[in-house]
Amino acid sequence: MFRTIGDGPSSWEALLPPELLRLPGELARVDALLDDPAFFAPFAPHFHPVIGRPSTPVECYLRLMFLSSATGWGLRASGLLI
Repeated sequence: MFRTIGDGPSSWEALLPPELLRLPGELARVDALLDDPAFFAPFAPHFHPVIGRPSTPVECYLRLMFLSSATGWGLRASGLLI
């Protein structure tokens, strides 16, 4: 099942003050790009819209991959090997 966006703010995000939810410049630009539905169009044919286990929302995955690439953060860098 293809999900492009999450279910909304998590319980944790709902507790944070608004100033902590603002993104810095480069992240805000990436966030704006990922909010464009056309960005997800190439992914849609690979997922059934209704049947199957819900996927991790593509917006969450791509944001995580951008942060990982931009900061060098990852499982190896953090010392967490699975």
